[in-house]
Amino acid sequence: MTTSTLLKLLLAASSFFGPGSASSHNPADTVFRNGSIYSIDGRSSKHEAMAITDGLITFLGSNSCVKPFIGPETAVFDLEGRRMAMPGLVDAHMHPISGGAALLKCNLNYQPLGLKAVLDHIQSCLDGEPEKSDQDWLEVLSMDWYTLAEDSGPITSKTLDVLKTQRPIVATSADRHTFWVNTAALKVSDITASTQSPPGGVVERLPGSLDPSGILQDAASGLLSGPAPATLQKDVESARAALKLLREQGVTTFQEAASSTRTAAVFEAVKKEGGLSARGFFDHLISAPNSTAEVAALVEEVVNATTQLNDPADLGPEPALKWHAVKIFVDGIIMYPANTGALIEPYFLPVGNTSVWAPNSEKWPEPYWSTEILAAVLEGLILKGIDAQIHVDGDMAVRTALDALQDFRDKHGDEYDYRVGLAHNEVTDPSDWPRFAELKADPIMSFQWAQASSVWMPNGLKNMGPVRSNYLEAWGDIARFGTRIIYGSDWPIDPLDEWLAIKVGVTRSGDPTNPNSPASQGAPYDGPGIPGLSLSREEAIRSITIESSRFLRADEHIGSLEVGKLADVIVLQANYFEVPDEEIARHVDHAGRRGSVHRGWRGLCEWGGA
Repeated sequence: MTTSTLLKLLLAASSFFGPGSASSHNPADTVFRNGSIYSIDGRSSKHEAMAITDGLITFLGSNSCVKPFIGPETAVFDLEGRRMAMPGLVDAHMHPISGGAALLKCNLNYQPLGLKAVLDHIQSCLDGEPEKSDQDWLEVLSMDWYTLAEDSGPITSKTLDVLKTQRPIVATSADRHTFWVNTAALKVSDITASTQSPPGGVVERLPGSLDPSGILQDAASGLLSGPAPATLQKDVESARAALKLLREQGVTTFQEAASSTRTAAVFEAVKKEGGLSARGFFDHLISAPNSTAEVAALVEEVVNATTQLNDPADLGPEPALKWHAVKIFVDGIIMYPANTGALIEPYFLPVGNTSVWAPNSEKWPEPYWSTEILAAVLEGLILKGIDAQIHVDGDMAVRTALDALQDFRDKHGDEYDYRVGLAHNEVTDPSDWPRFAELKADPIMSFQWAQASSVWMPNGLKNMGPVRSNYLEAWGDIARFGTRIIYGSDWPIDPLDEWLAIKVGVTRSGDPTNPNSPASQGAPYDGPGIPGLSLSREEAIRSITIESSRFLRADEHIGSLEVGKLADVIVLQANYFEVPDEEIARHVDHAGRRGSVHRGWRGLCEWGGA
């Protein structure tokens, strides 16, 4: 992929520094000089040079003032007047174990493939495992469901049955909300005409029948009896693969956005073997209680679980595993044809065999959580010091979450310093844009989704209708009211390409030279993306550094380059703030490092100008 080929490890120095503090005249372990060092601090300070000692930043300033920090053992790196150093990236929403697993399994690699190509690839995966029995499931990942559904017409379990196998098969869409299974999978899972759709999920039916079609949405995938859960060792291998990709992307901190005790066991194992190369924050996944009477028990369970799993120490040289938040799914996804996201007004659907799309109230999902129960749970969590990240894709889900937060503020005012993140916000109603700032709700956005792609063109936009399609991916409109935007990739929903996403955040268009961008597929995806306001370069880069660190309550230690903060640093081949828009995603050079939080020297030259 484009970014990983550009993004190379410049140096390993200061990766594993032990604790300690610098004195005013001790030589530093590492010095960067003759470059553009952007702090991303409150003043957006820029420097020529930086010194790192015992894993923390001990100096920022001019080339002349850094000289006392250079000793005979100091590793000195010349940025050659063109490279740019900045804080390591902090991705506030991803799923690294499943992302790593996708790198290792039968993978359609997000490609816009027609039915024949999809079936051919799945058959090749089957043929490559001759040792498997008829009872062994095949799991297929990263499927571009939208292109497949648009190009191939009705798809059912029998479409997969043409493959030369008796094995159960489940093919999962890239967004991990749609699951396509063959008849063998339905049979072994005992999914029949009498099987009811579970809460938070849909068992789709054949037209004019109650028989399952072979398409399962969201929580309905839980009805499947396979594949067998991965072993702990397999998940550890997936985590290793994910961390390698994070290093290549310059991600030094991540938040796993739907975690369990198994997630904890995996990353504890990786940490124990010395392979934890990024700081990990984890959201404990919870489901909606049946009534408000069950809220207290749920909150107690969350407090007990997060207390047991959380490393309470301050962030230090070695990456820690932090648990102080929950994940809540209020709806599914708005994308056509899944349409499990909760909307204020009905989806538009095709009328018969015509080209006309009109509102259809028959497919109009409700939020998975009621406002009353969500408000009660948020109140209980906030009062116990637990933060929350809430999946809200449709405008009704967004409003439900904002209304629940409004309920808390009506009761408690501005007394509590909470972090409640609303993730995705794919379509929002303009009347709710100012409420993010008013309620101190943090919008967590995936900028890359504003690219022109098969997700939106042509059916996705028609599905939203002529008015609502103007309110997609509205991070710029939300920011206009004073809200600070936070970035989360949601990997592996699409390829992990943080710099492509940053480029889209600034330009709302893809990169035709990047195979991770739909623009590389040519027309109609190589033009402007979803209309809307964009972010400035400063806003975009802050969303994935200091603002995402603030959301994680880690901004005292990471997210900006300041004396005394951890030395999580990446280096770009060119200056992000100066290259042309089309080149924003093409200049990453160096993955990040860790530092310590011990306070260092704050001397006269700390703010020396470049």
